[in-house]
Amino acid sequence: MDNEHSILEGMSQLLEGWACAVTAADTADTAGALAVMEQAGRPPDLMLVDFHLDGQDAGLKSIAALRERWGDIPAVVVTADYGEEVRERVRSLELATMRKPVKPAALRAIMNQFLLARRQAVATA
Repeated sequence: MDNEHSILEGMSQLLEGWACAVTAADTADTAGALAVMEQAGRPPDLMLVDFHLDGQDAGLKSIAALRERWGDIPAVVVTADYGEEVRERVRSLELATMRKPVKPAALRAIMNQFLLARRQAVATA
């Protein structure tokens, strides 16, 4: 989820190149993001969400709304804001953070970590 179309498109292409099924949302509106995910027909396995959607912290609000709808979905907050306040807010919600520009190898590593943990949790449930 990112409000910058070029970033959203580039990230989608990268993820699809890794054989990921991507549902992209280019809205800062939480209701709009929920609608996009509802149209996909299933909850996401992992969310990659920009922190400052339209200059606000709408990314955190969207993560909260999607989790309220589908449970504790792993999420990575992507941000160009390197300030301590943002880092603490994200950390307090127990979310992962990646700085822009995102390095593909680091993204792939964190995705693998989250998805492996999720598979293990489902297997033991």
